[in-house]
Amino acid sequence: MHTTARLFSTLILFITAHVHAAELPTATPSSVGMSPSKLAEVSQLMNQQVDDEKIAGGIVAVAKNGKVVFFEAYGNRDVEGKK
Repeated sequence: MHTTARLFSTLILFITAHVHAAELPTATPSSVGMSPSKLAEVSQLMNQQVDDEKIAGGIVAVAKNGKVVFFEAYGNRDVEGKK
């Protein structure tokens, strides 16, 4: 039951974050002085953490000057089923 509650909480967080991020203007990382390669490293790190089963998943949102430059979700809705 604990896993189900955690997955439900993650899903609610994802939906909430996605709705709020969708309302903000977006920009490319380089247009606001951020490094696209460093943000790619964030994706690699998050994917590795999920693959190593250190975390079930997560959401990373990065904004600068009021513009979303990076928004990604990692992991699975169903950890046991890998879905």
